[in-house]
Amino acid sequence: MTVQLIFDKMPIYEMVIWLLVVHCVCDFALQSSAMSKYKNPDVERDESVNPSWRWWLTAHATIQGGGVYLVTGLWYLFLAETFMHWIIDYSKMGGRIDARTDQCLHIFCKLAWVYVCVSYGVVEF
Repeated sequence: MTVQLIFDKMPIYEMVIWLLVVHCVCDFALQSSAMSKYKNPDVERDESVNPSWRWWLTAHATIQGGGVYLVTGLWYLFLAETFMHWIIDYSKMGGRIDARTDQCLHIFCKLAWVYVCVSYGVVEF
């Protein structure tokens, strides 16, 4: 399997750092106040002028998945991150988990993606 990486083959610590940086940029800097508000299903909105919360949440999760893809170059990690980020954020908004648990689960996912990359030889020790 050939994988084209933006950063080419990198040491494991660099991948961890880049995944955490990309997470911070995507989860905080790139998440607008509108996205933060309207991705929540409990927020009232005029559906005729404002998309459903599902669109907002899916857009946010897809941005996160894109960040993981930029670092790893693995399309299935793009899908895995998008799916997991959607589920984790939905759980937070539903009150099932708090903000701290939300961030811990996101970081755990990034470490899981590093494990996958180690298994495929994308990173080196």
